[in-house]
Amino acid sequence: METTKILLDENELPKRWYNIQADLLTPLDPPLNPQTKERITPDDLSAIFPMSLIEQEVSTDRWIKIPEEVRDGKMVNPGDPDEAIRQSISRLPEV
Repeated sequence: METTKILLDENELPKRWYNIQADLLTPLDPPLNPQTKERITPDDLSAIFPMSLIEQEVSTDRWIKIPEEVRDGKMVNPGDPDEAIRQSISRLPEV
């Protein structure tokens, strides 16, 4: 399989991303808390996600601004993705 790599100049990097939820005819069902089986709340998610990410995930705005820290590359990949997943899982409440 051939790999294609697209390189963009800094001024071509996107400043916002498109949120398909704004254009869905029927909204997506909300995620459920695995413990309570009730609709998940921002408080449930705050144990593992920053509030800015939670706000993006529940937003129905068509365009979501990409934070400058992300666009500027100041938010660096935490390293080993498996380790990042293990750390996230370790912070989840026990079921």
